[in-house]
Amino acid sequence: MILPRQRWIILDSLADDEEPLEGVYFAWRDVFAESPDPRGLPVDLFALYRAGFVTFRQAPIRSFGQTFEKKAIEPECPKDILGDCTSAFTDFRRKRDYLHRCCLPHEEPGHRGTGVPFGIYIEMTPEGRKEWDRTEYRSYWPPEAN
Repeated sequence: MILPRQRWIILDSLADDEEPLEGVYFAWRDVFAESPDPRGLPVDLFALYRAGFVTFRQAPIRSFGQTFEKKAIEPECPKDILGDCTSAFTDFRRKRDYLHRCCLPHEEPGHRGTGVPFGIYIEMTPEGRKEWDRTEYRSYWPPEAN
């Protein structure tokens, strides 16, 4: 069975390394004609999790006041993916951007700042990598890769 394009795009966004939920959303939303509500993303993520293609964890950034515990997330339904970050996800749904930004020392003055994740991270499994790499998805690849 072939994944719908928006689910393959999620895997593609994870091809180089794990990503925060916000980064995966930015890749996922580009599949749609209109910017979709982020609440649809956990549904697609959960389908990938059930297939064994992704894993989830929550990890706080203490310097930004995040106090939840660091742990793996093993969801039983899509909303469980949010772990202890449900209220941050609600804020993200409204803003559709990183909740915080900070300027790193190497960034130019006036730079918008680097996005600070609210705490949910997604990683592709070896099974997910095999699925992502199947030639059946060639039509999903960007034009320069074909």
